[in-house]
Amino acid sequence: MSNTDWEHTPQPVIEEHESVGSLPSSTGFILNKASQEILRRCEEVLVPLGIRLRHYSILALLGKGRVLSQNEIGKRLGLDRNNVVVLMNYLEQKQLVVRDQDPTDRRVHAIHLTPHGEALLQEASTRLVEAENQVLSRLTHEELQQLNRLLSKLLLDTDSLIQLEDATRG
Repeated sequence: MSNTDWEHTPQPVIEEHESVGSLPSSTGFILNKASQEILRRCEEVLVPLGIRLRHYSILALLGKGRVLSQNEIGKRLGLDRNNVVVLMNYLEQKQLVVRDQDPTDRRVHAIHLTPHGEALLQEASTRLVEAENQVLSRLTHEELQQLNRLLSKLLLDTDSLIQLEDATRG
């Protein structure tokens, strides 16, 4: 084994004896609690709009005039087909999206936002930025950039980063 092989072998960051009984100092626990706090605040600000984060995610994908199939939405958000159908039914019932049949393939629905959906997306986006900022304002700009870099690095070896990039790609 060469020196370079040894240098790239991941070493445990937390020794086993350090992790026993120390849940509040566990990185996973802290990440989970921070995520829960942001998600809780985000869900709260969406309640008056009659949507949840899962609905907002679909609206955001369809923003800026994008038209996607239900299948494509499911792939980009990592949702199974049945969940997408349930979410689409709700959004359509609220008159936020329209499902048109693809003229070349009757099995495919081309989904786009209604004007009401565009307006609600703008309002929801504003509210979500404010909610996220309530938590993240405790960090300096530099700390926030560093946090985003580090979290992205954690996702680098997983499908999560790919899904994140796919979901936000125009």
